Amino acid sequence: MKFSLQTIAIICGMLTIDIMMPFKVLSQTPTCPSFGVTAPMSPFPKSQVNQLVGGTPQDAGRRFEDFSRGSLYFNSNPPVLNNTRAFQSPARQQFAGIPNVVPDVVLPLLVVNPSGSQIFVDSVFDEVKAVIGTRLPPSYENHQIRGHIDHLGNLSPAGVSTLSGSIPEITFITTSDISAISQLTIQLAANEGVAVWHAIGCYENVPGRTRTYAQVSGSILLNPWVYLSGLSIPLSPRNPGTPVFFP
Repeated sequence: MKFSLQTIAIICGMLTIDIMMPFKVLSQTPTCPSFGVTAPMSPFPKSQVNQLVGGTPQDAGRRFEDFSRGSLYFNSNPPVLNNTRAFQSPARQQFAGIPNVVPDVVLPLLVVNPSGSQIFVDSVFDEVKAVIGTRLPPSYENHQIRGHIDHLGNLSPAGVSTLSGSIPEITFITTSDISAISQLTIQLAANEGVAVWHAIGCYENVPGRTRTYAQVSGSILLNPWVYLSGLSIPLSPRNPGTPVFFP
């Protein structure tokens, strides 16, 4: 299938452009930058997060979440804060009896095309997970993942818009134990018109350090075909975050 040079969209700082070529299926596994500040970057597993943070698993999870937000949005003005708002999800209510979801980060979606630009508030979610032994299927954590996708696709401003390029997004930022996101999640998101991105944590693995540099990898798009409905092709992967101290 080919596309015309009619739509140019910039979504959350990412340039997307319609070009005369078919979609190319991208790698399913994020990779770390080759070098950090003082040493090479390595994938950041949950065991190493726990070791550096100490305390409880909840402490490690919260610190990994804070680090991810600080790395990805290092230069943001105003700062990107941890989200505390709940968003309705009828699907999560149906499957788990829980009426809403609380994503870790909520951002606007900016779409620019020849007819003008438009901002769709609350249409991009980041979900940060320092976990092992899962690929984050829709049923994970009482259908939390299903709830995120349901809200973005069916209730978010971008999800209900018919404007070309208004594709809501969810980015999973995980410890490196999750090398790939569940195909069930990827397909559900595609069915609901939601783009799924994945990034992993990376760190300078230097023996003896109790504090080190860490950063979020570049994120990769897992279901590029979802942009067919908006006739736009995002250039990916997205750039890595900024190296920051951890913990």
